[in-house]
Amino acid sequence: MSSKKSNLPELITLSRNLRLAREAAGLSQQALATRAGLHRSYLVSLENGVGNPSLEKVASLSSCLGTTLVELLTPTPAGPARKPRHEIDSEAALAGVIDALRRAGAID
Repeated sequence: MSSKKSNLPELITLSRNLRLAREAAGLSQQALATRAGLHRSYLVSLENGVGNPSLEKVASLSSCLGTTLVELLTPTPAGPARKPRHEIDSEAALAGVIDALRRAGAID
């Protein structure tokens, strides 16, 4: 197996979604590999975008993760994970906006 990362968008998507699904399931790489009947180093290579797994292996992984093949192969928006929203003190926010408008001369 080559150690070069794939440029195929489908394999890049699979590697990202596989890692995210494993983490969401609260499984270590070893635990998932054991459940799927794979060697941990093979799973690591898939999560790193190296390798070209068979449909049978991807199906086994999706089953072990409680997800579907479609979910593992569907692109998701890239970028940082969303941070939890914090509650906003709406009265303080409104007071700040009113103060800024007064300072700008927009209101009396």
